[in-house]
Formats: sequence, C-alpha cells, structure tokens
Amino acid sequence: MADKYNTDFIRRLEDGPIRGGGIVLPCILEEGAITVHAGKSLSDGVTRRAESYYAFAAELEEGDRVALFDDSAITYDACEGMPVVRKVTGTDGVHGVVLDDPRKLVARPATSAAADSLSERITGKYYRIAMVWFSALEYRACIANANSANIAVADILDWDVSEAVMYENSGTGNAKSAHQATADSVYVGVFTGLLAGDSQA
Repeated sequence: MADKYNTDFIRRLEDGPIRGGGIVLPCILEEGAITVHAGKSLSDGVTRRAESYYAFAAELEEGDRVALFDDSAITYDACEGMPVVRKVTGTDGVHGVVLDDPRKLVARPATSAAADSLSERITGKYYRIAMVWFSALEYRACIANANSANIAVADILDWDVSEAVMYENSGTGNAKSAHQATADSVYVGVFTGLLAGDSQA
C-alpha cells in the first residue's frame, strides 16, 4: 500500500501543481496585436458567412501561466482597476494561472490597425477578460536545467520560460527549491507564489 501511495503521489506532483490560498481576480488579457478578418471569410461547410473574426498574436487559454504586464498605458483608471496579464515571457514577476477560457472581446475593433498597439487596445477596450488565480503558495515539480546542478534546499530559483525549466538565480527569483539538484534534467520540488520568493518585482 505504501508503494502505491508513493508512486501516485509522485506522479501527481509531476502532472500538476498543488496550490493553496491566494487571490482570484478578473484580469485584462494582453494578447498582442489583433488581426481583424472581415468579409466572407468564414464557412460552415455549406455557405460562406460575412462575419468578422479576430486572431490574437499571443492568444491565451485556460491553464496558461501568465505574469503581470507593465506599460505606461496600464493605469488604474484606464483598466477600470483590473490588472493586465500576458504569457510569461521573462524569468521573474508575479505569476498567475488563467482559470477560465476567455471567449469574447469587450469591444470589437473595426480594423487591424485600430488594435495594433497596447494603448489602442486599452483605450478602445479591444481585449478579453479572464479570471486569474495568483496563488499565495504553490508547490510543483519542475525540471532543473544544465546550469543548475548546484541547487540546494531553499535556494531561490527562476523560471526559464524559453526552456520550461528552473534554474538557480542567486537571490533574485520568485521560487524556492524544496530539494537538491546535482545533475541536469532532474525534478526539483519548487515553491512559487506570492509568498515564496524574496523578490516578486
């Protein structure tokens, strides 16, 4: 029985995170430039329909990991108090998880040119909104990369989105290790979230 429990437990940690606490907020999704396709560009297999449809340069979906986005266009008043998030593109920052599948634009741009900058999208409300969970503390299994064969317990780590791995960052990251790593491509238990890192900026 103990062996079965241990195997199941390890598999769960590798397949998905365990989260506790935190806050869930509606957030504006920054999905990049919006391409507007108009005219008879849609078909149901029988007829061509003249409805416009919209493509996003960096589309977000339920379950995506996102980070707070910083730009001069993002003010409290312009965003009606909602934070703006985008796909994680760096190695630090306050991270969240998109909890629902964003469906419709608040307002629809008439042309691609009307929504090809963030300031235009914020001003015109050419964006989608989703609920995002900013976890107070999250525990998940991550792979350590080749530069992190010296991870010790409680080391501060960073998430390398380009390689989907954790690496040791000497005190400026937003995650902490629960295990040692002495080789490349081994699993490390990692605490992340608003309470985990010494720096969330």
